[in-house]
Amino acid sequence: MKFPRAEQLYFEAPELQPSPKARPIAHSHAFRYRGHTVIVHLTGYAEAQLAPVWAMGVEVVKGAEVVVELQRDPEQSFVDIEQAGAAGMQWGKALVDDL
Repeated sequence: MKFPRAEQLYFEAPELQPSPKARPIAHSHAFRYRGHTVIVHLTGYAEAQLAPVWAMGVEVVKGAEVVVELQRDPEQSFVDIEQAGAAGMQWGKALVDDL
């Protein structure tokens, strides 16, 4: 399986877009947990003088097979990218534990 580049936009979060001019910012990172690869996808929107608010989604892969499709809670957002990433890691581990 080919993993997405860190800066590749994986999903949109229009509910967080402050205006139509705001440009999307994407970040993804992956980690191994109990024989699975957990991919945490983050999307924020940048606009002049406004810090981005981040949306987070998680998917789980084993080998070349996606075993948990992208899951995202559109009601959840984060003001800090580190906080969003940490929450994604925690959620990803819980998804693997539930398999």
